[in-house]
Amino acid sequence: MNEIMAEQGAPLWVNAGMLARALLGAARGAAKGGSRPLLTGTFLEWDGEGILSITTADGYRLYHYELTAKSESPAWDITIPAKDLAKWARPFAGKSFDLTGLGKMALMPVILYPPSSPVRASYRSITLSVAGHPAVTFEEILGAYPKYRVLIPKEHDNKWVVVAGELLRLLEDAVEELAGHKNVLLVRLIPYKGEAWLVAEATTPGEMEVAACEVAARKVAARKVSVVSPPTLITALNSRYLYDTLELYRSTDMVSISVSKAGAPALFLNSQDQAFVGVVMPMFVRAPEPSWLKKVIEGASLSEEETK
Repeated sequence: MNEIMAEQGAPLWVNAGMLARALLGAARGAAKGGSRPLLTGTFLEWDGEGILSITTADGYRLYHYELTAKSESPAWDITIPAKDLAKWARPFAGKSFDLTGLGKMALMPVILYPPSSPVRASYRSITLSVAGHPAVTFEEILGAYPKYRVLIPKEHDNKWVVVAGELLRLLEDAVEELAGHKNVLLVRLIPYKGEAWLVAEATTPGEMEVAACEVAARKVAARKVSVVSPPTLITALNSRYLYDTLELYRSTDMVSISVSKAGAPALFLNSQDQAFVGVVMPMFVRAPEPSWLKKVIEGASLSEEETK
């Protein structure tokens, strides 16, 4: 196997633990089906100068990793089924995304070479190999991957800077409060009187279109969020996509969530390490009425005081 791979192309060397983490994280952002097979894949892109990019997008969110790598290979790119790469990566990343201690794992050669079968000569493949483990080859998904870089917005001054684990805990707590409702679809990140609030709403798509800002109080759960500086714009996101994105960070990571204007995508960055970039598309719902905000948030504040 090693002789065959050596003949096919120059290997690309990257830390196995970091690659496994990126492949597992990216897989969460890939489409699970639909009419565009390319979006079920993970797009691997070697720039020929030291950066391996790993990207997925499903039309609602985009996850993008950049890893340092070494190779004499010229630039290349390929799209591989995300679920296949995630299955391969799972044993190397453990049960969580906290890879402390895995940095000393053997470097992994990632090799792009044409398949040996003349029947499928139009397909390319990559081989992943780690010392002590069998090499595994993955065949590409044919087609040109979308030009995803134009979808990544620039960081904006209007942003939430929060501890990832704390915001995730508040989200879980708010959703748990609404556990009796089937659809906890909408989460708003709301600045209110110099404070920052997370408001989860149990509502159906129809309700969001007709009366998203007039849902009954029993369908709403609000939590005060500790932020470095309060943002100025309300952001409405799908609760599942927000949850998935926050889970890709370590619990202690400081995460920046920035939005350039109302209705714009939310950009997720790690304030200390920008190897991962997340983009989550907004939910287009009516802005909440001031009276609704007052009722929900000030009501939640009273509840907090009562429990002290």
